[in-house]
Amino acid sequence: MDEPASENEPLLPVTRVSQQQGSKLGTFFGVFIPCVLSIFSVILFFRMGYIVGQSGLLLAITMFVLAYVIICLTVLSISAISTNGAIKGGGAYFMISRTLGPEFGGSVGLIFYFANVFGASLYVLGVVEAIIANFGLGGALTDSLPVSDGYQYLYGTVVLLVCLAICLIGANMFAKTTFLIFIVVTAVTGVVILSFFLEGTKQISLPYAVRNNTGNHSNTALYTGLNLTTFRNNLLPQFGRDYTTGSMADFAVVFGVLFNGCTGVMAGANLSGDLAKPSRAIPLGTILACLYTFIIYIGISLLLAASCPGYLLKHQFNVLQLIDLWPPLVAVGILTVTLSAALSALIGASRILHALAQDEIFGPLLRPFKIVNRWQNPFVAVILSWIFVQIIIATGELNKLAPISTVFFLLSYTAVNLAALALELAAAPNFRPTFKYYSWITSLSGVCGSFAMMFFVNQMYAAIVVGLMILLFIFVYFYSGERSWGYISQALIFHQVRKYLLMLDPRKDHVKFWRPQILLLVNNPRSCTQLIQFVNDMKKGGLYVIGNVIVGDIETGAGHYREQRMASWKSLVERAKVKAFTEITVASSVRLGVQNLAMISGLGGMKPTTVMLGFYDAASPKDLIDDLLPPNKKKQQATLLSQSFPALRSAHERSLSADEYVAIIDDCLNRLKKNVVLARNFTSFDRQSLSKTNISYIDIWPVNPVEYLSKPIDHSDTTVDNMLQIGCVLHMVQLWKKTTEIRVFTVGTNRESAERERIEMKQKLLDIRVPASVHAVVPSMPGAAQYLALGSQTLDDPLQYICPLNESMKKYSGSPQTKVVITYLWHTPEDPRLNRLYLGRLEAFTAGLPPTLLVRGLEKVTMKSQ
Repeated sequence: MDEPASENEPLLPVTRVSQQQGSKLGTFFGVFIPCVLSIFSVILFFRMGYIVGQSGLLLAITMFVLAYVIICLTVLSISAISTNGAIKGGGAYFMISRTLGPEFGGSVGLIFYFANVFGASLYVLGVVEAIIANFGLGGALTDSLPVSDGYQYLYGTVVLLVCLAICLIGANMFAKTTFLIFIVVTAVTGVVILSFFLEGTKQISLPYAVRNNTGNHSNTALYTGLNLTTFRNNLLPQFGRDYTTGSMADFAVVFGVLFNGCTGVMAGANLSGDLAKPSRAIPLGTILACLYTFIIYIGISLLLAASCPGYLLKHQFNVLQLIDLWPPLVAVGILTVTLSAALSALIGASRILHALAQDEIFGPLLRPFKIVNRWQNPFVAVILSWIFVQIIIATGELNKLAPISTVFFLLSYTAVNLAALALELAAAPNFRPTFKYYSWITSLSGVCGSFAMMFFVNQMYAAIVVGLMILLFIFVYFYSGERSWGYISQALIFHQVRKYLLMLDPRKDHVKFWRPQILLLVNNPRSCTQLIQFVNDMKKGGLYVIGNVIVGDIETGAGHYREQRMASWKSLVERAKVKAFTEITVASSVRLGVQNLAMISGLGGMKPTTVMLGFYDAASPKDLIDDLLPPNKKKQQATLLSQSFPALRSAHERSLSADEYVAIIDDCLNRLKKNVVLARNFTSFDRQSLSKTNISYIDIWPVNPVEYLSKPIDHSDTTVDNMLQIGCVLHMVQLWKKTTEIRVFTVGTNRESAERERIEMKQKLLDIRVPASVHAVVPSMPGAAQYLALGSQTLDDPLQYICPLNESMKKYSGSPQTKVVITYLWHTPEDPRLNRLYLGRLEAFTAGLPPTLLVRGLEKVTMKSQ
């Protein structure tokens, strides 16, 4: 058995090496700066005029507030998760996968990867747009560069190659690069703000695209400087045509562009594997970055609205540069900040892909991206991300990519908030984040806000992305194996089941809501696979517990053996897709172990009421474990499972004696007050054959072979009710319902008594709503008349009556069309010396029959129509 992982052993070994050797980034360099630069990206210097000009100041501020509310709620969730334990490489992906499990983690992780890829593409196009605005036709600085689509793609390729080179060097080079960019951007921002107060009225040149896409032939627009009239005119929305795309702008389009200025909030979390103290750096650095950028955005929005007429704002995206005291400085700021955002998104995408590959959620598909160089940089993941971005920038339009990128990020934020919400609702004692400024309300608000805004921005893109995530979820669910990450679903289920179990009061049980609650006792599953499958059908939504007894002393190693056996049982149940619990006990004898299982199995109001055992006969066991597994996995898994359980006994070996077996039945019936079902001949049960025949039967023989000559069937007998109910419940299972019919056979000593029994049984079946046909049977009974004449109440030799009954049962139910026979189990003998005789009579009664259930019922299970 594999040794459990050490408590301190990280989940990702490669990430551990990275942290030991190269993770030297702190809060400022590793989180604050990447977040600030990614948030500013192309928005600060290149789209603020577009946002304010199209939506007006009031709506623009509303949009920023709405966007920051969504991302701040997400930041609170990120902070809560990241301060609740170690955070490895992969950032948001790591948080989601280790909280919601591999299905959500893998699907959302891949979605978040593409969000960063599209974000990187968006920022590269921002760099290209800045190059064209400054150096292309009619550029602010010079017009020396050609501006055709092919050349723009070439410029994007060159920019992307620069990003690739920096990312291939590693995170430390990225941090040094972004620090220099941050200094430049801070200086440029200060000069831009100062320019609003120092620059006076002047004419601003407009791009050539304005004339091409709007039909306006004006070459310039007026810049008024700080002016109250300009401010008033810019308060309300003035949606018009976007001169870069030729399409009309509206709230959703503008918000989609604006929100891309907020998606960089995850830039620091993406570098979690390269941070010295991620649990401290991520919340602190991200919150400070949000506060800093929000103040800058609102401040510049106010200044733009007070100094630039709406026409200028809508038709010159480069307005901040053209009104600056020294335009080349702003050009440097635009180029550096957009380049930094592209770098951050590209390196973030590569880290997510690397983490996905290490977890092997998608199997060998992502295995090449686990490769790292000597500095632990995942260069293969970087190269693939670069290829994707290279393909996407061929679209050439920043505003067209913005909604796609926004939708990807919003879905990722939804998942992060959902992870924090699930942790809070699960109320797990080990969820103790040091960050306290959040609650389930903030997480739920983040989930609703992000998800709703995703569809508001673009319904088609949102539906496609959600559909993609669902497909990925399904793929990972069926393809990925188990992960020792801790599934939040298990914590939530435990939390809810505990509450409902406390509410489930057995004193309020009513027969009309009866369900089977079965404890199946199994010695070795290798010879009982058909019975395990059968009971899985027979439970019909009820409780199903498979019990096993290990004879031994817990102090001499049996306890350790029990743990090994429990793991094997759980693996068997899971692979066979049997909806059952497993219980294994250690006892000095099988009888004592069964007593323990019958008393303690289940929990609260969910306790087994029926104990089911295999029959005690001389049949040789067969290894049938193959039949319990899916066809495509039989060979390999059957071998593994067979090795997990003991070898089959020989025909004459017994784990318990006949006396102990009968004593177990007696204990369950007379002391524990449980229903008892004995299952015989189930080695011949073939569930697959149900769909291969035209019609099959469930045959019920409600006759006590010991008493039927002395008195007729007691139709109020709970054993008869249990037999009929078992047959009815089995027939309700979809496969059985389609392929079987129920037949009930009434037995009489003559034709008149048998017919009378048939009529009474038919009425009973109508009352309890069991869809069955009823057939009268009169066995050939030599000596029956003399027996009745004597009025004897005991049978000196019951075999003379049992054997003819058996012959009749074989006559009517012995064909392969009968899949299961359900009949009567009579009382155990009071004298233990008759135990072997009792078993011999049971064996004679069921000899030669198809799979047979011998039922003794104490529990009321049916009620008449009301």
